[in-house]
Amino acid sequence: ECIWIQDGVNLATYILGSKNLFQKNIGKTSTGLTVWDPLHKHVVLPDKRSKRKARLEKQARRPPNAFILYRKDKHPELKKLYPEIHNNEISVMAGSMWKSETQETRDKYHAKAMTIKKAFLSEMPNYKYTPRKPDEIQRR
Repeated sequence: ECIWIQDGVNLATYILGSKNLFQKNIGKTSTGLTVWDPLHKHVVLPDKRSKRKARLEKQARRPPNAFILYRKDKHPELKKLYPEIHNNEISVMAGSMWKSETQETRDKYHAKAMTIKKAFLSEMPNYKYTPRKPDEIQRR
């Protein structure tokens, strides 16, 4: 499929070419002209991240499980003991601590998680967990 489009860099020039070639950099100027603007001099393309962020902010966050609550409580103490440690290392340490906790402590966190989950489900009875798509997962 071909497209006839105005060049956004030199507005006096028109270009004929494949729509696929131009699609990524097509936009509208403030006056409403549809132009091809690879340098983004005349067109400000919408930020895809802001759309995704807005959509994710609308979605309800999944209620935390017992370990997440435990880790949240232990994080400040571990950070105080080891100020240079990274979050992934804190998670590993919290995981080891969780495994060696007494059943009584673990039950306390399970009860807390269940209370939060029940309150969440009463507020949002139609909630259904939907995992993120692979392209939405942030890589570190």
